[in-house]
Amino acid sequence: MNLSRARLLPVLGAALLLIIQPMRGHTMNDDIAAQVDTAFTAAREGHYELISQLGEQGAKVIPYLRPYVQDTSEMVRLQAVALLTASTDARAVPLLEIALTDASQDIRARAALGLYERHDPGQLATRPELGEALRASVNQGNDAAAAILLLSYFPAKPRKPHWRRCAGAPPTDKPNWRPGRRGAGPARHRGEPIPAGRRRSPVGFAENQRQWHAGGAGIPAFRAARD
Repeated sequence: MNLSRARLLPVLGAALLLIIQPMRGHTMNDDIAAQVDTAFTAAREGHYELISQLGEQGAKVIPYLRPYVQDTSEMVRLQAVALLTASTDARAVPLLEIALTDASQDIRARAALGLYERHDPGQLATRPELGEALRASVNQGNDAAAAILLLSYFPAKPRKPHWRRCAGAPPTDKPNWRPGRRGAGPARHRGEPIPAGRRRSPVGFAENQRQWHAGGAGIPAFRAARD
């Protein structure tokens, strides 16, 4: 009987550890969330000592910073970005991506600097959504060197081809297209007659323009002269 009990004790101990460890994990997470909330509540009142203590927690606070990166208070957002730029953890990247398009240029510049200094630009370049955020940030006026340097790692955004931008370049969907007057459609060879039904009378056209500006019939007069 005693031997059976001795054999059961290690099994029971292992089972208790499996139960207690997740509970401890939840308690620790709840504690960090409460610390973050308390620190930012104090920061709203101008007290930043607890924010400094959050920095000692390292990357563990990152999952709880998203609401503060998007806070209505610029000072709160600035403190959240300061914590993110101190970390090399990859979980900080999506939050710094949000900060790249912040209304404050100071925050946009800090976010770009944190990304450039704390993370591998080559790895960041594999995130197309980050490239879009960088382009939007620069378009907002973010002229920080870190933003421009980091953007150079991303491939240029391809432009849609436009056949009218290149004189003489036919569009792919119009194989019989020939260079001509812009907007006039396919050009005619020199000497090719214009069908009689489509000829315009110079006199009728001029008269039409005159009547149009004078408030007259205009278009009917042009049609009559043309026909």
